[in-house]
Amino acid sequence: MLIPLTLPIEGNLNFLPLNFSIQELSIIAVFAYLLYRMIFGMNIAWRLGPTSIWVPLALLLCIIVYHWIESRDIGIRLLGGHGWGGRKYFTVILAAFGMVLLSSFPGIKWADLQKVPFLYFLGNFVDIVPGAISTLVPATAPYIYRVYSGVNIYEYGNLLQGNFGAESGVTRISQLASLGTGIGLVTLCYFPPKKWLQLNRLWALPVILLGGVLCAASGFRNTVVRYFCSFFVALFTRIRFKAFLLLPVVIATGFLIALTQGTVFDYPLALQRGLAFLPGQWQAKAVKEADSSSEWREKMKILFYKEYFHQAPWFGLGYHYSSELAKRDQDAYLAIAARQAEIGDEYADVRRFIEQRQPHEGLVHALLVSGSIGTFFFAAFCFAILLATWRSVAKTPPVQISPIQTWCSAELFTFTVAFYLLGGDYTNFLIQVCPITALLYRAETLRCAALKTGLSLAPVHTPYPPAPRPS
Repeated sequence: MLIPLTLPIEGNLNFLPLNFSIQELSIIAVFAYLLYRMIFGMNIAWRLGPTSIWVPLALLLCIIVYHWIESRDIGIRLLGGHGWGGRKYFTVILAAFGMVLLSSFPGIKWADLQKVPFLYFLGNFVDIVPGAISTLVPATAPYIYRVYSGVNIYEYGNLLQGNFGAESGVTRISQLASLGTGIGLVTLCYFPPKKWLQLNRLWALPVILLGGVLCAASGFRNTVVRYFCSFFVALFTRIRFKAFLLLPVVIATGFLIALTQGTVFDYPLALQRGLAFLPGQWQAKAVKEADSSSEWREKMKILFYKEYFHQAPWFGLGYHYSSELAKRDQDAYLAIAARQAEIGDEYADVRRFIEQRQPHEGLVHALLVSGSIGTFFFAAFCFAILLATWRSVAKTPPVQISPIQTWCSAELFTFTVAFYLLGGDYTNFLIQVCPITALLYRAETLRCAALKTGLSLAPVHTPYPPAPRPS
């Protein structure tokens, strides 16, 4: 239960010598616990999970490990690492190992798995506190960052821009999106839509809509799309194709906010930026910032295919890069951000992100780090995940869908689609998807075993009928 609790926690504990994230620490802690139990005689049946999932993942990891070895740098400075970017190799390998741990951990019960969506929801609050403090008082961000990296770096950047006489950007709070997604998913997991019209459940739909509003209020447009995907998939697991009947309500809510902007209400700039892709009378500042973000991403793709893809089209360039580049670029950014543009480089504002292996575009990232072959293996891995998710839902009657199935289906579908359409990184993707895939695998294993023995796995919190005995 420790690993799913820490999945939504994105920050690092910066006071530790190895600068591990809390997600990585949870995987290491579980592995240490299993080693401790094995030393004292406990037998562990190590499992990799479904072959269709771990085989393409293993092939992708071979390319990642090749780049790790080729870089001749372990990536961890405390252990002798001296390069830049190599730290992500360790994160990718550890994320894949997390799937092995959860697939093999002994004693996981069906009732334990049903607590996972709620634990994930609770984990969101860890980042909310430092994020809120650094948003209200941006000057505290450097001091909080010394201990924990989960600060609102965007607002602190706005403060620096203001000090140099530049116009500050729209205040964005990514933690609001995490909270909104958590609220919506936990409601859909534990309160089936068929109960929403009961008097004691009339709050459910407004709470789910509130989750979407919080995602928009974060100021990130991709979080709105992610929330919509999660909402629809979670709803589909519960009521199947009837979910399309509720989509107009969600869409109407978005358009209602858009149409009332500037005519009835004047919404916060962050919410306007998050919904700027809808037609409405948005303020010019919000629209300009949203449009510039889209143009920046398009510029990134043009530069990558123009100058970088041909350098290593088959296996990519890996994560490591020159430390001198990072130091020089950071100095230029802190001094005068336009220094590179002055030398005539029209891609100055995006080049450093590609050079430092942070292109913010899922497909560009896959091709840059692992090449065409690695991208193919990764696509096969994603397809296998979606297929396993579909099979889990299709084989289970809607009235017997469990919270863990609803939660895993929504998360896996959203992460996979968002990687290709909205942007992503192997490290952020795998550290989330690998453990969630393992949890779904364990749930399916327990469900199939119960069907064979004729036992019922109906969630204890709902009056669902028991699963039918196999013929």
